[in-house]
Amino acid sequence: MISSTVTKPSVLSLVRNLLKEGNSSEALRLIAAAMRAGNFDPEDCEKVGRLVKKHKAAAECRSQARVVFLGQCTTWWIATTLTAVAWGDGCGLDVEEGGYDNILQELMSWPEERERPQVVVLLPWTKRLSRENPSADPISEELDFWRKAWDLIAERTQAKILQVGYDWLVPSPLGHHLCGAAEGEIGRIRRMNEALRAALPQGSFFVDLDQVSGSMGRERFYDPRRYFWTKQPFSEAGAQRLAMHLWAGARALLTGPKKVLVLDLDNTLWGGIVGETGPLGIALGETPEGEAYREFQRHVKGLGRRGVVLAICSKNNSEDALAPFSQNPQMLLKTGDFAHMEISWEPKSAGLRRIAETLNLGLDSFVFFDDNPAEREEVCQALPDVSVVEVPVEPSEFVRALESGLWFETTHISESDSKKTAQYQHEMQRRDL
Repeated sequence: MISSTVTKPSVLSLVRNLLKEGNSSEALRLIAAAMRAGNFDPEDCEKVGRLVKKHKAAAECRSQARVVFLGQCTTWWIATTLTAVAWGDGCGLDVEEGGYDNILQELMSWPEERERPQVVVLLPWTKRLSRENPSADPISEELDFWRKAWDLIAERTQAKILQVGYDWLVPSPLGHHLCGAAEGEIGRIRRMNEALRAALPQGSFFVDLDQVSGSMGRERFYDPRRYFWTKQPFSEAGAQRLAMHLWAGARALLTGPKKVLVLDLDNTLWGGIVGETGPLGIALGETPEGEAYREFQRHVKGLGRRGVVLAICSKNNSEDALAPFSQNPQMLLKTGDFAHMEISWEPKSAGLRRIAETLNLGLDSFVFFDDNPAEREEVCQALPDVSVVEVPVEPSEFVRALESGLWFETTHISESDSKKTAQYQHEMQRRDL
C-alpha cells in the first residue's frame, strides 16, 4: 500500500524516475502496490500498463498468463489497462490483440506453431445490433457469429472463453419507454445478452457489460468522441472499470476466485469496541449506523453460504470478542459461520499466517477486511500476497467496498461449495483429536 502522503500524480513520476535510474524491479514493485491501493487515476492506468508490458521481465510475479483480445471495436486502451490491473494482482499478463473487427479471420488463420493462450477475450460492439435497418432476426445472426468464434477457439487454441456482452449508450429516437420494450433497441440488446449467456460453452465466463456500465453510469463509462476518432468507445474511467471485470473473469477461469475472507470485529462487524461497551452496547441494528453493520453481516453471511470461507482476525480479549455472538440478538453471523478465529494481541499478519496454516491454504487466496488503516498497512507490508480491502470510514459503504474488488467472481457454484466452512471445521476438529 502506498502511503497517503504520496499524491496520486507523484506515483507515476516516482515510477518513471526509478526506471530512468535503471531500477526496474523497484519500479514494478511500486506499480503493483499502487495498483492494489488505487493510487493511479484512470488516465494513468493505460500508461502504467505500457510500462509493465515493457519492463515486467525485470521482476518476479506470482503467476504468468497469456490472453488474446479480439474485438469488434478498438481494444488497445483496454488491453494495456488490463495488463496493469493484472500486475497489481500479482500476474504478469501477456496480452496479444487481434486486428480491428477481424475476429473470425484472426481465429481461422491461427497458425499451428503460434503460442496458445489460456484465455481469449471476445468484445462485441453494439452497432451490429442497432443499425437502422436490422435484419429480420439480428439476434440469431449475431449468435451464429459468436458460435463460429467459440468453435474456432476450441479447435485452434483450446483456450477458455471470456465473452463480453452488448450494451447501449443512449436510447434510440423512440425514447426510453419504447426503446426498452421487447422490440426496441435496448430490449433487443437485453435479449441478445440473455441468448449469448445461455449459449456460451460450459466453463466460459460472461462479463455483463450492461451491469458494468450501469454501476458506473453510461455518461461516465463511454466517450462518444473517442469512438468517432479511434473506434474505441470507452472513456478512460470506463476502460479501467471494464479491465477490472475482465481480469476478474480471467482470474476465475485461470485459478478460480479468492477462497477466504478474513474479517476484523470492532468497527467492522459491529460499531464500537465491545470491550468498552459490552456485547449489548455495540452498534448493530435499530439505528442507521447499526443497520449498516447488520447489512454488512448479511452480505458476509451470503458469501459464506455460496462457498467463501470466513475467518476472524481480531486484536481483542477472547471473552469480549465472542460475547456478541452468543448474547446480542441482532447478530446475524454466528461462530459456526467461521472456519477459524484468531483472537489475540499479536500483529494481524501473524494471525493471518496462522489461519493460512490451519486451513492449509495459500495467502494469495485471502482477502482481508479491517476498518483500521494501520492494520491494513501492516498486512500489506508483511504479506503482499494478501488482497487488502480499502475499507471506507462509512459502514454503509462496506458492502460496496468489498464487492468492488471482484475477488469472489466465479464461473459456477457447486453444491459442495456451500459446505466448505463445515468441512474446514471438521478437519480442524479431526486434527485436534
